[in-house]
Amino acid sequence: MNEFIGETGLRWDRIEEQARDVRTAREWKAFTESLLTEQPCVFHRNLEISALYAGIYLRRPEWFKWAGMAALASFHVRDGLNLLATATDSSGRMLADADGRSWAGIPLRDIDVLRRTNNAIFEDIAWAHLCLLLKGAEGLQEAAESSGELAPVLEVFSAMEADVWAANLRLLRHEQESMVQPRFESMSRSFSRLLSVGATMLYKDKGLCERKTNGVFYAFMFFRKPGDLLRSRSFPDMTNLGHRWAWISEGIVPGYQCYESTGNLMEEDLGKIFLRLHELNETATCGVEKSDRAGE
Repeated sequence: MNEFIGETGLRWDRIEEQARDVRTAREWKAFTESLLTEQPCVFHRNLEISALYAGIYLRRPEWFKWAGMAALASFHVRDGLNLLATATDSSGRMLADADGRSWAGIPLRDIDVLRRTNNAIFEDIAWAHLCLLLKGAEGLQEAAESSGELAPVLEVFSAMEADVWAANLRLLRHEQESMVQPRFESMSRSFSRLLSVGATMLYKDKGLCERKTNGVFYAFMFFRKPGDLLRSRSFPDMTNLGHRWAWISEGIVPGYQCYESTGNLMEEDLGKIFLRLHELNETATCGVEKSDRAGE
C-alpha cells in the first residue's frame, strides 16, 4: 500500500512532511522515486506514475499542463503494457527471458520500450514539478545550482508565469526529443508500423472539440499533413519525430486544451486513475486487471 497516494488523490500532508529537508537535484530525484512503492509490478508502477502526475496537475492546474497530459498519456500506456502480461511473473516483475518472447509474432522487447520510455520520462522531469510545487522558484533554483546540467529545466519552469502554455510545450518537446525519440528508434520496423496504425489519444469532449483535434495519428497525418508524407514519400510513422510532433502539437494539444476547458470532465477522468490504483491495491495482486482482461 502506498502511503502517499490515496483513493481520491495524493496525500499532500505526508509528501510535504517528507520533502521538508530535500534540497539538491539528486535528493529531489531520489525523493520522487521514493513516492513509488518498492514493488516490481510493471502495471502497478504505471498506475502510481499516472497518479503522481495527476496529483501534481490537480494541485496547480493553472501551471502544470504537461503533468495533466502526462497523467492521461501514462494511463493510456497501460493498454499497451497489458500485452506484457506473458512476459512477467506472478509478482508482475519482467522475466529474465522476456527478450526472447513474443505476442502474435511481435517481440515483447518492442512492447517493453513503452514501459521503459514511461519510466524514463518520470525520472527525468517529475522531480522538477514536485520541487517547484513544494518549494517554489527559489527551491528549484537551489536544486538547479547543485547541477549545472539542469539549467534548461530551470529556464523552462521560470517561464511558467510569463506564458504557461509556451513553457509546457517546451517541456513536451524536450521529452519527445530527449526521452522518447532515442527509445523509439530502437523499435523494430514491424512494431513501429503497428504502433503508428494504433496510436490514438482521444479526450472525452462530448463533441465540443471535434473541429480542433484529430486524436488518431494515422488519420491526422493523411488528412492534415498529406504534403509532408508526399515530400518524404513515407507513410505516417510514430518513430519519426517530425510526424509525431506535428500530431502532438497540432492535434493532441488543441484537443487537450479544449477538453480541459469543458469543466469537470478532466477532474473526473483523473479521479479514475486513483480509483483504479486503489482497486489494484485492494486485491494485493499484480498483473492485468480483470476488467482489462475482459476487454473493457
